[in-house]
Parts: sequence; C-alpha cells; structure tokens
Amino acid sequence: MKDPITLLTTMILMSVVTLGAIAGEAPKKIQLTGPSLEAAVLYVPQNVESAINWGGKDFSKDFQEATGKTLKTTPTLGGKHRLLILPAVVDKEPILEKLEKAGKLDLSQVRGKWESYLIQAVPGINGQVPDALVVVGSSPRAVAYGLYEISEKSLGTDPTKLWTDYIPSKRDSVFWEGTSYFSGPSVKYRGYFINDEKYLLNWIQPGPIRSKNIEPEIWARIFETAARTRANFVSLPDEYNKGYLDDASRMLLEERGLFLTGNHLQGMLVQTMNFPDFCKKNGFPTEWSWVTNKQALLAFWEDKVAYNAKFKHNIWPIGLRGMDDRDIDEVDKSAPKTKEAMAAMMNEVMEAQCKLLEKYIPAKDIVTTFTMRGLPFELYKTGLLKLPKHCILVWGDSGSWATFPALPSGKELEREGGHGTYYHLTYCDNHHVEWVSPTVICTEMLKAIDGRKCSQYVMYNVGDVRELPLSIAAGFNIAWDHRPWQAPGYDQVFMAQWIRNHFDVKAGSVGERTILNLYNRYFALESDMRCTSVMEVVRPIMWDAPKQKNNDELRKVLSELNFKKDERFRVSEENLKRDEPLWEKLRTDAVAALSLVPEQRRQFYKDCRLLHIETSSGVNRFAMGLRRMIDAALRGDKAGIDTACESARSAMQVILDRRETAMHGHWENWFRGDYNWDIKWSLRPDQSITELEAFRKRLADLPLAPPAAQ
Repeated sequence: MKDPITLLTTMILMSVVTLGAIAGEAPKKIQLTGPSLEAAVLYVPQNVESAINWGGKDFSKDFQEATGKTLKTTPTLGGKHRLLILPAVVDKEPILEKLEKAGKLDLSQVRGKWESYLIQAVPGINGQVPDALVVVGSSPRAVAYGLYEISEKSLGTDPTKLWTDYIPSKRDSVFWEGTSYFSGPSVKYRGYFINDEKYLLNWIQPGPIRSKNIEPEIWARIFETAARTRANFVSLPDEYNKGYLDDASRMLLEERGLFLTGNHLQGMLVQTMNFPDFCKKNGFPTEWSWVTNKQALLAFWEDKVAYNAKFKHNIWPIGLRGMDDRDIDEVDKSAPKTKEAMAAMMNEVMEAQCKLLEKYIPAKDIVTTFTMRGLPFELYKTGLLKLPKHCILVWGDSGSWATFPALPSGKELEREGGHGTYYHLTYCDNHHVEWVSPTVICTEMLKAIDGRKCSQYVMYNVGDVRELPLSIAAGFNIAWDHRPWQAPGYDQVFMAQWIRNHFDVKAGSVGERTILNLYNRYFALESDMRCTSVMEVVRPIMWDAPKQKNNDELRKVLSELNFKKDERFRVSEENLKRDEPLWEKLRTDAVAALSLVPEQRRQFYKDCRLLHIETSSGVNRFAMGLRRMIDAALRGDKAGIDTACESARSAMQVILDRRETAMHGHWENWFRGDYNWDIKWSLRPDQSITELEAFRKRLADLPLAPPAAQ
C-alpha cells in the first residue's frame, strides 16, 4: 500500500494542476542537459527587461549548482541550438506571436492577467532551433517566477536556500515534462517585514558591531529570496540603515520588479525615528504631532515621496502612528480626546497624504494600505473613517498567537480597494524559536484568503528570518496558491515534502516520519504555551521579589506568588508541570534523531530543529527550576534551593551549548547571542544565568525559616 502522505499528495496535485497545452497535444518531456548531450541555451536579448534578466541570472546559478555545467546564453534567436529556453513577456517577443498564429501556443491564458505564466515545450520555433522551452508571462516578474518553477522542479533548487544552505545533489540529466500554466496568485501583493534586522548586521563580514548599516550585499540576497519565494514586495528596514534602503539597494529592488512598502510605523515610506533629525536640519519643531506641527510632518513625508516616486513599484502605507510603535493618542498630548475627533483627524491626515502622492504619481498608479493595529482598528469600527478608494484595508492578527480576531464580512467585502492581512510568523526577537506551525498558518490564512476575501495583500512578519524556514515556506506557498491547502491534511503533506527536501531523507523513510513527528510534537507544545511567554512571566520574579528588604516581606511576596494564567500569557504552573516530561522526551528523541539525517544536512538539523526544541524545553525546565527554588526557600531548605537552581542553570547552559554548535561558516554572527533587546521575553540564556545566580544568593543570604508553629 502506498504511504498515505504520498497518496494524498498525488490526489491533491491531480486536482489542482491546470495544463495549458493546446487541445489534443500530449505533454512533452524534454531534456535540458545530459551526460553526452548539448545543454540548453538561455535566450537573453540585449534589451531584456531587468526582472527577467535577474531571473535568468538566478536560473543560471541554479543550473551550475545542480549540474556542474555553465548555462550558455544567446542574445539572438538566429543561432543553431539543440534546445532554447525562451523567457519573454506576452506580446513583447515577436516570435511568440508567430507561434500563437501557428497554433503552437495559446497566449490568451496569460495575456492581461496578474503574474500569470505558461511554461511549454514548443517544437520548431524556427529553422535553426528544433525545440524551445517557452516561459511566457504576463509581466517581467511573472516570467522570472516561471524560471524559478523550472529551477525547483527540474533542478531541485530550494527557494529559501539563502537561509537553509541547501544545495541539491549533482545530476547528470535534467528534464522538464509537460506544460505548466499558472493563472495568477491567491494574494495579489505578498511580502515580508524583517522584524529583527539586528542579526543581519555584520553577518557576511563577521566582526565587532561598529555600525548600524546592513551591507548592500545582504539586501541583494534578501531581494533574491523574496523573488524566489514569489513575494513581490519587501518592507523598509526598521531600525537599521537609518530606516532607508541605500540608493543601490533601492535600485536593485526596482530592477527585480519588486515593490517597496513599509510596516505600520512607516507611513508614506518614511521611518518615524528620523523625524527629529529632519526637523533640526530644516528648522521645524521636533514634536510628532499633526495638531501642533502639521507642516513639519508634511515636509517630512514629501521629502521621501519625491524620492520613491521616481520608482514604479511602491505600496504606500497611510495613516498616523505614534513613535515607538504606540498609538498617537498615547504620545501626542495635543491629540483629540474622543474617537469621533480622532477619526476626523485621521481623515484629514489621509487626505493630505493622498494629495502628496497625487502631486508626484498618476492617480491610477497609486496603491495605499491602512493597517488596523490598536487605535486604527478602534477608529475603523466607528464607521467614521473615509478611506481612499485605492486603499487596501489591512487586518492584523493577534501578534502573539497568530490568529485573526477579526476579518471583513458583509458589505465590507464590496469596498473597491479590497482587504489584506498583517500576519506574524514570529513575534519580536524569538531567537531560535519557530512556533507557528504550517497547520496554524493554513487555518488562519485560508480564513482570510478564501472565506473573507483578504486577497489583495499579506505582510508577513518574519522576525529573525533564518529561524523560520518552514513557516516562511508555508506562508508564501499559501499566499501564492492556496488551492492545494484546501484539501484536508495538506499541511502534513507539505511538511513531509519539505522535510524530504531539506534533510535529504527518503519518502516514507524512518527519517521522514521521525522528523515530521518531532515537528508536530514541538508545535503542539510551543503553540499551547510559548516559551517566550514563559520568560515574560518568570524573569520579573527574579527582578522584583529580591527587592524586598527583609525576610518577612520576601516570605509574603513568595508565598503569594503564582505564575500567571490568563488569556494573554497562557502560562500556568499546572501546564509547566504537565509539559515538563513531554519536553524532556521530545528533546531526547530529537537528539537521537540526528543519526537519521545524512551527514551533509546534520548542521542544518542542529540549527533549525534541535536548537529550537532545546530552546523551548530549556525555558520550560528553567521556569520549573525557579518555581522549585521558591518552594525550597519557603520550606527553609537551603540544599533544595541550590539543587533547583542548578537544574534551572543547566537548562540555560544547554541552550548556550547548542548555540555554540551552531556557530559555523558564514552563520557565525547569527548565533552570537549577545545582541538581543533587553526585554522581558528576550531569550538570552547568558543573562538569565546571571540573574538566576543573583536570585539564588538573595534567597540564601536571607534564609526563610518555616513559620513558627501556632
């Protein structure tokens, strides 16, 4: 009997693949290269669109990696070639029109559509080229996507290889079989926001952190990965590079045909943290206030609108957010005090912003977004906001739990600009934690895309980027084509396929089943009670309880101390005790499974599976150790305090040790662990060990004898 996952995969693919071949024509299998066969030649005319040119460069790199051969290129269609790979935009390459008139291509399938493409073998395109593999798209970006499909299916290329270091095993022969037609993506605009950019600093050039500039080489790789995963926009940097892209990187983004946008802090594609310097330079007051400093805000926005308007691909966030990611009424004392007045002010802001855009950009080319996080959502619910017609209304998830508390319905779905989503694949500095499973992503995104029609836009917050290869792959796969994900159990199919590709284990093997089981168990435990939430609960205990000046006060505080149990944290002592043996068993099994992974992929397994599991299990054990220290102190048990402290310390030491094993090659700076935000949930085991020792000394220095018997 076939493996159930393999069988389900076959059924799903049969149900969703749409072939675009001419009626009656059998799909053709063609060979791109072979041991004694002249390799295909890539057609790259001198005036080729830049997005196709970049897609061709990426494809050539993939070809070299997979075959060891250099892919030749030709600028003309006049030479003699066994097989020509012919990428082109519909109605932009005359030879395609001739082939269509001859009945060899049906270009109506892609003409006038958004990011649609057709890949088809065509015999006899002219007298000198017997066969061609045509990649025709509705736009240059769509053509590049078609080339990436060939890379993945024929060459075994990983779209996220920048983060996974995966290079396919060499193959002597490369084939393309049949015809592939993609009618267009499930979500029109798709991209990401790198929340924890600090790990990009000095990544390629290891050494001390001396500046806050991410090298252009890094942005180039990020843009390449975006294109390969079928994203079509990238968000502005947040804290680094002064919140802007350097000119060369901005030009490269445009050349790849990718859009620039910003998150909810970057209205009008401007980073708010630069406002004070702008004002000082130009003689304005520095208050971030529409009420008292309107002209300064307008000048600040216009400065960057004029710059970015020189580029074709922009998505403009509008609205008004306060500094430090807070609502404007929290930071501006002059802001209106009622929701009605606040809505009127927001309408005035958006009207002024749109007038600025229309000053530099034709109205038909303007695309804006309004992200409803915090106050903007409250204002939207009043019904008083007047959103521009071209504005995409972006619905936010719950952040910590990656679920949508609200989505559009009814008449809301009729608005012209449509709807989109902002979705957290991680949440702020969750270093070495990938907690959102493909199952959760599938459930939530299908609600948004299919049931609620949020099909215009999705902004993924991808946190540290490298920590989330599976989640990123799932998120962008759903946004690109959500149809397969509608089949029951496809999340497991996708995960099994991803595991086979990235850990080099065979379908149906013990290795595949074991690693899939590890992922499912990990996601079940981590999603139920996130380790970062555990840290948010227990770290303040080490800070606050020792502040008491005498034994009686400390005893009272510790006696009344209960780990929180509420909707936000989902942390409780009961759950910590329940999960403790489950985490330990998972960690033991994950260590044992290392032997099932081929040598060439063991480092990746250590970095992106074992480290995640040991991080989460270590946090759970750390919390329980802290709880037991407190219980021992209340019993007056000094030895018990030390024993529990050692258990907690060793849990953090395991995380540190595993990070050490991850420090290899060009990822050395990524795992350095010494450059995290100093926030409650920050996973800094070195700092936690220091805090733990101080807490132990406080308990030991002020021994808490049991209360006298009454």
